[in-house]
Amino acid sequence: VIKIYDHPIYGKTVVIKHGENITTTYAPISPAEKIVLGAKILAGETIGVCTNSLLGDKILHFEAKNGEKPYNPF
Repeated sequence: VIKIYDHPIYGKTVVIKHGENITTTYAPISPAEKIVLGAKILAGETIGVCTNSLLGDKILHFEAKNGEKPYNPF
């Protein structure tokens, strides 16, 4: 976990680094208790629960990047 912050639109946001330049972002999310800055996450672990964004919707925002460029992990 490299970043946990309050996004102005999405609300609570968690960013996880996967190797060299790959990162994934999840929001709005209520992080699980063990999800803290610097935590190591294993595949399949729960990182949190989707919550309402500051706009009132409950839709998970997922974003993957390779460096600063959007990346399709699928």
